[in-house]
Amino acid sequence: MQEFKKLNNHPLVCVLVEVRFSSVLNLEQYIPQIQDKVRHDYPLFARDSEQAVNVAHSGISVETVHKYIFSTKDKMSHVLLSPDRLVFVTKDYDRFEGFADRCKMLLSVLSETINPALYSRLGLRFSDCIKSPVPDSDEGLVEMFDTQSVFFTPELASLGLKASHKSETAIQVDDSMLVVRSVTGMTNMVVFEELMHHKFIEIKPDPETSVRVILDFDHFWHDDENQKDFNVDSIVSSLHKLHETSRQAFWNITSEYARENVWS
Repeated sequence: MQEFKKLNNHPLVCVLVEVRFSSVLNLEQYIPQIQDKVRHDYPLFARDSEQAVNVAHSGISVETVHKYIFSTKDKMSHVLLSPDRLVFVTKDYDRFEGFADRCKMLLSVLSETINPALYSRLGLRFSDCIKSPVPDSDEGLVEMFDTQSVFFTPELASLGLKASHKSETAIQVDDSMLVVRSVTGMTNMVVFEELMHHKFIEIKPDPETSVRVILDFDHFWHDDENQKDFNVDSIVSSLHKLHETSRQAFWNITSEYARENVWS
């Protein structure tokens, strides 16, 4: 069995969990109870709303969806709650076991208060930013990975410094899907744009550009037709399985040199 050692200087920027559950239309009335249960760990509270467009046989309708945000004092972790969705995102990540415990606490609060009946999606996303140790050169990046062709197209390397290279691979894993995306090039971005532009996550670009790979592992199960019972222990168990595959993918792509000499 492969040993996955802890990387004390890992390139991880943030981790995100999403659970979509059967809609709770009167969510507003439960918010005080939820806040009372989580305010010790997430003392900052905010409300937000967005316009959702619904397309049906009867026509197109627009409705306002209210969201509730609970954040830690240092604003490193945020919980976003809407009538059918829980998103937990954090930049404060040490080991998956501790992260899973935090997810279990939040899911338990949901179960105890609004008691969702079913869930249709469970997603786990890891976003990494791997920077070249050699300024203005991608030579250092090559040593960080076990594969060159996915990121660097070595056949073109002699022509100049790569300005941008994108890749996306979707892998069917039992009843779930793992999507691995990457962007290689000279940039100051640290995650993909949809995360950078999320106003509650507060992920900022670097002051200076450099050669880097933004690497994203999005592993999810989603089935609207065959939803599962909202059982906290079962969801957390499934979350561990999603993590195992994502971790293995990271280990397969990155090099032993990077893990032993750069991130350890």
